[in-house]
Amino acid sequence: MSGLWLLFLDELKHLMRVRFLVIIWASMLLLVPSMAFLYVGLENAIPFSFIITQLGMMSALATGAVITSTLINDINNKTLVPFLVRPISSYSILLSRLTAIVVSVFSVVLVSILITKIVFNLFSVELILDKPILFLLMASFVQTIITASLGILLGTLASSPATGMGAFIIFGIQSQVIVALVMEKLPEWFGGKVHAPVILVHIALFIMFITLIWMSKILKNKIL
Repeated sequence: MSGLWLLFLDELKHLMRVRFLVIIWASMLLLVPSMAFLYVGLENAIPFSFIITQLGMMSALATGAVITSTLINDINNKTLVPFLVRPISSYSILLSRLTAIVVSVFSVVLVSILITKIVFNLFSVELILDKPILFLLMASFVQTIITASLGILLGTLASSPATGMGAFIIFGIQSQVIVALVMEKLPEWFGGKVHAPVILVHIALFIMFITLIWMSKILKNKIL
């Protein structure tokens, strides 16, 4: 467990050193409250859930793309060999990377919502939510897990960064559109008796663990 924790912290530090990601995250922290505040009182205002969903999706895609490319490079350059020689499993390596993506993106979404609430309270303006905050957080969690799982999948299978990144951009955007569509339509399909985010969280976690188990075996065979 201590080894997994150290790997997780190392992955977080790596993400923090990527200036591109830091700019994306900082932009989201500024854009969410700014866009929400600009549309106050307008009849055709963009829903707050749309702002959070779209910016969170961009953040998840950017973070997943970085993980995809770095994983491909690490495999090709045999950087992971010293880790697997030690008593550290390939599953732990992939789990730490996926967890780092989920924690970083989810934290940015959560902090952006909190900043928005604080800004609106400072100006004594009511923040009108078209969907509950818990719904938005769960939707972001599902988006991030699916994106991270896709990044781990393509990062392990692809032979070159160009191939992996191209496939990630195509399938990443498609997966986000499908998740958003299912999130909206699932209650309608079941007559409003289904809480879509809860079901999708379980499905996303199932996909995540299947991906990790499958890819960890492939990763070990490719490196050793």
